[in-house]
Amino acid sequence: MQGAREPSEPTLTYHYHAYGLNIESELELDILPLVDAGDESPDILIHIDPTETHLHSERRPDGSPWISCDRESAVIVFPGIGVMRTSGGARVQIHEEPGARRDVMATMLVGGVFGSCMYQRGALVLHASAVKIGSSVIAFTGLSGAGKSTLAAALLARGHELVTDDVLVVRVGDDGICTVVPAFAGLKISPEAYTAMQGAPGLGDAFQPCGRSRHWHRVPRFASPDCHFGALVHVTVDECAREHRVEAMREADIFRLLLAQSLPTRIGFISDALHLSQVARVASSVSILRLVRTDGLAGLSRCAELIECLAEGLDRSRGHELDPKTVQSA
Repeated sequence: MQGAREPSEPTLTYHYHAYGLNIESELELDILPLVDAGDESPDILIHIDPTETHLHSERRPDGSPWISCDRESAVIVFPGIGVMRTSGGARVQIHEEPGARRDVMATMLVGGVFGSCMYQRGALVLHASAVKIGSSVIAFTGLSGAGKSTLAAALLARGHELVTDDVLVVRVGDDGICTVVPAFAGLKISPEAYTAMQGAPGLGDAFQPCGRSRHWHRVPRFASPDCHFGALVHVTVDECAREHRVEAMREADIFRLLLAQSLPTRIGFISDALHLSQVARVASSVSILRLVRTDGLAGLSRCAELIECLAEGLDRSRGHELDPKTVQSA
């Protein structure tokens, strides 16, 4: 793989569209489809800095990754990859390690780094995957391995549209209405999950590994533009459960869940007033439930059916509280 560019090397730029923004990048991002540059100025500029000053100054003695992020700037350190610095949600500066894998760098960029940019632009950023079913977005949170992306893939295979994988960007309007910004048409799942879904007809072929035995898949059905935020489902695995079930959550647990799954809380920083008000608004206006599923990939279609019933219930009860019993009994 390529290392840092020499200062004299001509600079190529690539143009992409993701998270509703126009992006001009000196780093090729195979995950994103190329677009014409157009006449509009880019919303985000990505620059590769060939100097290594920040590589040494930002490293921790134990070599661990770390991130610091606020509303103005962020520093994200990936050992073996490099240092990425964002400012004002409009500029990303990359200091890459010699010999760094640029495909891995691109995966990190379109995930956490873009997430920090959206946070700096005033959005609420949650660690979640999401699909659009009917007129509403259904998002999935959960611990690593709970099946957020796999459940999204199962719903894509049933004809629904992808909204995002891992980084959920929520806009809370002045009127209090919550909408979700579609990210880009890519999803990460394991080869085992892909096989279990018999090739997942809602996904394209795997085209790039992204760590932890998962691969990127391009998605033909992608939601656009901003979509109504209908529900958030916290996915948990119960090895003793005999069947999948949907449960209500207590108000206090809902608020704690949203805080725990959002920037800046996930990286250990104190929330500001805007962040807390956004979390409170989502907690009060979005249906938030828990999906308890059995372990393994068996019964994945039943999970998908429950989520479809949830979406149907949202359409019927728009503006009213959704009863999880109506989902469970479907």
